[in-house]
Amino acid sequence: MGSHADIQAAKVEDVRISSSFTTRPNNASLAIVGDFDPAKAKQLVEKYFGPLKRGAPVPKIAAVTPPITAERRAVIHDQVELRASMKPGSLRHLQAR
Repeated sequence: MGSHADIQAAKVEDVRISSSFTTRPNNASLAIVGDFDPAKAKQLVEKYFGPLKRGAPVPKIAAVTPPITAERRAVIHDQVELRASMKPGSLRHLQAR
């Protein structure tokens, strides 16, 4: 599964095979961020993810990362409207006096 075209072209059996192989606890990562109680988070993780069964062993990826031989930069321009509280100068009240 990958691009929109791949997903649109997928057959039920393709999804079943892909899902049974990729959506297993031994092929997953979970990130929990923010202000939370670690004990409560662990309890919830065990509640919702604990019953999931391991899948088949996941083969290691045989990817080769090419060496970085020169600096590369990309500049991306976008039209993003900032909220009033994010505009330059709007946070002056938080600066040290």
